[in-house]
Order: sequence, then C-alpha cells, then structure tokens
Amino acid sequence: MVWDEHAYEAVSPLMNGQSGLFTPNSFARDASGNSLRFESVNCVVVTRRLHEFMQAAAGQTYPLTGGEHYLDFDGAAPNAFIANPHGGDVPSSVYECLLALPFGDPMLGSEYVASDIVWWTGGGG
Repeated sequence: MVWDEHAYEAVSPLMNGQSGLFTPNSFARDASGNSLRFESVNCVVVTRRLHEFMQAAAGQTYPLTGGEHYLDFDGAAPNAFIANPHGGDVPSSVYECLLALPFGDPMLGSEYVASDIVWWTGGGG
C-alpha cells in the first residue's frame, strides 16, 4: 500500500485494537457477526513514498530515494510489514527487499502507530 507521510491513516484501519481489519475486533463482519479473516491476504506492506511512485509512473526521476531507481530505498526510512494473522507465511525476502520492518517495531517511528481515529477533511475534487 503506497501512502503519503501520514502512514497511520493506512495502518489504523488494519491494526487499531478496537476495530482493525487484522484484529479480532474487526469492524468487517459476516452475516453471523463474526470477524472477516481475509485469508487470501498474507500481509500488507505500507510505504510512505507516494510521491516517488507517482513520479515513476509518469516516467520522471525523483532524487529523494538516493538510489538508482524509485524502488531503491537504500538508506531511506523503513516501510511497515503488517502480517495478517489469518493469512499465509510470507518469505522474509519479500519484506527484507522492501526494507519493511514488522508492525510495532520501534524503528518504524510514530508514523506507523495505529490511531484511534483518522480524520479526513477538505481536499477531494
């Protein structure tokens, strides 16, 4: 999932303890009231590099990554690896090549902390 600098907006709907999709208290329920498990989703990797992906899709270069191409994150802030407890195993090579640390790792910083509320105002078109 490619997001902007406000990564908590992407993390919170997945991992908030009161309603996150990957928690037992998920807001997504079946007709019997059971939490949906999303078993076909093994994990989500959240990156705060929306601008770089947009530039790359437009065929432009973007120097902020410091690497040779837009997915070369060497030396950049880490991405978050969020495992679905009901999904399959993910080889470590997948999240290692994307510089993704497990959700909850203190090295992720405050951008990847699940919030109790995400408030979007304005914007849109």
